[in-house]
Formats: sequence, structure tokens, C-alpha cells
Amino acid sequence: TSINDSLNGQITTSVSTINSDAKQISVLNQSIINAQGVSNGQPPNDLLDQRDQLVSKLNQEINVNVVKQSDGSYNVSVGNGQALVAGGTAYTLASSPSSSNPSQLVMSIGPSSGTLVPLPQNAIQGGTLGGLLAFQSQSLQPAQNMLGLVAMGISGTFNQQFQLGMDLNGNMPGKTNSFFTDTAPVVNGNTLNSGNAVVSASITNTSQLTGSNYSLSYDGTNYTLTRLSDNTSINSTTL
Repeated sequence: TSINDSLNGQITTSVSTINSDAKQISVLNQSIINAQGVSNGQPPNDLLDQRDQLVSKLNQEINVNVVKQSDGSYNVSVGNGQALVAGGTAYTLASSPSSSNPSQLVMSIGPSSGTLVPLPQNAIQGGTLGGLLAFQSQSLQPAQNMLGLVAMGISGTFNQQFQLGMDLNGNMPGKTNSFFTDTAPVVNGNTLNSGNAVVSASITNTSQLTGSNYSLSYDGTNYTLTRLSDNTSINSTTL
């Protein structure tokens, strides 16, 4: 949990750095356009160098694609072509809690005063931010799940052995008397849900657990349960 909290802080810091760099690049774009307009097309080398340094610095945070325009400005994009800088305009990259897992941050992008569009998880590649997001999804989350799986396995095995013993008076603990209390799986309702259904989960056999997260969706007729580790789905109308 501490690692996850620290990770989210680092992601927020990286996003802030990216937005700052993008804003400075957009300002330099406009300055370069203006300078070339009053110097008969002579390149403003100092401004060009400053912009290239910022692009290099930006690439340390996130992989970007740069396309030079006919007016000398740069268009900078991330992911599958989402604009981060277009001429003298800088767009905003934002991090916010995931609708399905509030403990994790997801990315979105858009105009500074407009609607932000969610970015697919694989849209952010390379650099500090790409590394942080990859660690979150590929290392930390699976490790958290496996740690929980180990804990449940140990407590379940201990309880089974505990129930085979007896106290000083010769009384057996019984099948319903456990030393450890097993916790129920965590169920997060997606904040984008429009219905009022309440979903719960329980575990009857810890040996069948995989350590994967699951997603339950409903299309108006069928429920679909998807194991996210391999995207295996089960359809059912009575699930």
C-alpha cells in the first residue's frame, strides 16, 4: 500500500512536469513563428535550441512524436497520435483515479479548458511516466494479488488444522470456529455505472484462486465475467 501511494505521487509529479514542458514548448513555438516573421525568415537559433532542449527533456518523461510544421513550429503527440502540443496550443495530460480501481491512476488528455479523453493504458510508453505505469500494472498489482493469495492460503490451511484440535476440556473447535478470519474479496463498483446493482463476492475454495482480477459487465441481457490476467470470459444470464 505504501509503495502504491508513493507510486501515485510519482505519477502525479511526472504528469505535472510533462504539462509544464508542453506549455513551454507551445510558448516557444509561437515565439519562433513571430521571430521568423520579423526577420525575413532567418531562424531564431537561440529559441530553436531552447525548444529542442525542452523536447529532449520531455522525452525523458514520456515518448513523444514530433512533426515540424511549415511555419517552423512543432506539433508534439503522444500515444497513438493524441496531441500534446499543436503550434502555440498546449493540451493537458491529467491523472485521475481509475473508475474501476480508485487506488490506481489512469491518464486522460485534452484541451486545457475542454473535455479530457481517457487514454488507453498502452498509449503511454517510455520515459519516467511510461515506466511508472508499467510497474503499476505489470509488477505491483500482480504482486499485491499474489501476496493476498498467499495470506489466504496460509490462513485457510492454519484454520483447517486448528479445527482438528481440541481445547483443555476436550472440546473440538468445530468447522465454524476459525483462528483467522478470512476477508472477502474487494469489489469495486465502477464509478461510470448507470445502474444500481450491488455486487459481492466470496471464496469457498482458496485452492481455486488464481490471483487475477476480474471484471463483471452487463449488456442488458447477459452478464460477462472476465478474468483479466488472460481475458477469458464467461457469459451467463443467471450469474
